Amino acid sequence: MMSEITETIPAGRRCWSVSWPEYTPADVTPPELRPSAPAHHVPGWAEAAPTPTDVHDWDHGHPLIGRNTASA
Repeated sequence: MMSEITETIPAGRRCWSVSWPEYTPADVTPPELRPSAPAHHVPGWAEAAPTPTDVHDWDHGHPLIGRNTASA
């Protein structure tokens, strides 16, 4: 049984490999999960960098872990 939404989408456009430039879904990503959010919403004890490449102090110890990789 097809849903009401499926019936409104032409069969030739249901596959992800079919180009459909007019299709512009709404971004439902909550603000706290968007790339610009981590630096604003992360507690002080958590890493605020959105990706590992944004962490520039890997060689510094972390006071909560008690480890210093620079001297290891």
